[in-house]
Amino acid sequence: MYRVVAIPELIDLTIDQLANSTPDLNACALVCKFWMTRAQYHLFSTISMSYALEGNADADSRAVKRLEEMFMHSPHLASLVKNLEVTLEPGVLSTVTQIPLSAVQQVTVHCTLQQRRQRADRKSVADVQRLLRSPTVTTVNLKGRFPSIPVLNAYFRGCFLCPTVSKSGFETLTAHSIFSRLSFLVITAFSWPTFRRSLAPNLPHLQCLKLFLCAGDVDLSDLPSLCSLQVWIEDVEPEPGLSALLTALAEVSTTNRITTLHVRLNALALKDEDALRRFDARLMTLSKTMLPALRRIEFDVPLLQSGVPPLVVPNVNVNVSSSQFKSWLPLVDAKQ
Repeated sequence: MYRVVAIPELIDLTIDQLANSTPDLNACALVCKFWMTRAQYHLFSTISMSYALEGNADADSRAVKRLEEMFMHSPHLASLVKNLEVTLEPGVLSTVTQIPLSAVQQVTVHCTLQQRRQRADRKSVADVQRLLRSPTVTTVNLKGRFPSIPVLNAYFRGCFLCPTVSKSGFETLTAHSIFSRLSFLVITAFSWPTFRRSLAPNLPHLQCLKLFLCAGDVDLSDLPSLCSLQVWIEDVEPEPGLSALLTALAEVSTTNRITTLHVRLNALALKDEDALRRFDARLMTLSKTMLPALRRIEFDVPLLQSGVPPLVVPNVNVNVSSSQFKSWLPLVDAKQ
């Protein structure tokens, strides 16, 4: 009969609770073989070599060298890697592609400003191609400013699977075949005019759009397959962003497929009650006319959930409780 502490399922569940704590996972890995296996599962699920984002490319070189040595002595660890994050640092990227990561599912590639100036995107085509051609890869995130559309197309040449691509930092973009594959997209509000002109008409399969929104002109009419809209309103005053969102929703086709709307507010105060009530009332009208498929509305105010004031603004009372917030948004509360 198993002792309670030796039941594998309980051990796994216990260690799973520490998944976000590397020091605790390292300690668990030293307890015994049973504990080590589950701890390693979490420790090696995500490998990030992106110190170049902080201007420390040498740290990436040291990290990839240690990783290569570790996988050489313990080959089974390479099969635990599910998420890989790298930059276009040539030496690091070429070494990573030589490691047999047989189970990696998500690849994130950053292009830093310095790498862009050095045209690292052109120099790294072959290495990025090898990463993306892995048969297990299903999601690709390209982050930063990739200046060359032909190079981006070359990255995906030979990828028979059509991975989900998250792309931000649009510059000098033109309609191109690779973008027709996009099903998830992250853009900033200031990039919207370029996005609207160059890409939106060529995104028939885009299902999820995450938009960092300030007040501005946003048009969703060219996105026929859009199902999920995630909007982050970063301003201290949420009303302009909410108004821009309502304007965009009022102009979509009545045949739109938007089923989920997620709104994140970085700031919230008692003085915002009227703006939120107006938003809720207007959204209720739109849900009956322009948004017939809308089934779920989510509002996210992270610091409100923890009970900490989201933002300290002089002469403004920001002590808004969760119950108060829900009372301002009856439609949102009903569709959660």
